[in-house]
Amino acid sequence: MLGENTTVHNVLSDMVDRASSETSLEELWYRLHTAITELQAVRFSNTMNRKVINELIALQDKESNVSNEVCIAREAVQKATLALSLAEARLQVLMESARHDASEVEDEVLKTMIWGEKAIELEREATQDVKDAEAAFERALQALDMFWMGKLHL
Repeated sequence: MLGENTTVHNVLSDMVDRASSETSLEELWYRLHTAITELQAVRFSNTMNRKVINELIALQDKESNVSNEVCIAREAVQKATLALSLAEARLQVLMESARHDASEVEDEVLKTMIWGEKAIELEREATQDVKDAEAAFERALQALDMFWMGKLHL
């Protein structure tokens, strides 16, 4: 089989070097046909390599984006936790001051709970996105390994 750096010029030069004046036209035709077939196989292999590499790059980009989303979600959870702590402190002050009615206190508690739920949901979604991206990346690596193992056995 021809190497990856094989060119048409190299193949033809090799054919001419091996040919002698006694080489028949049929033999030359056979060698040319064999060389063309091998070149097509190398082109196909190179095309497949490029496709696999492009897919891996795309998956790496996706994983990077998802990781960024997770960081953003974690920041949102931290902000929500801080907001929850502040709201609890305000609630404590409101309850102790007795100047506000119960509905204001309930509204404050409700707002705080909603913030906390949103933050937790964001983190959960981002974590799932990371898991999905990691799984897709792992499948791509396994496919690449299978591709290369099959190529080595040819």
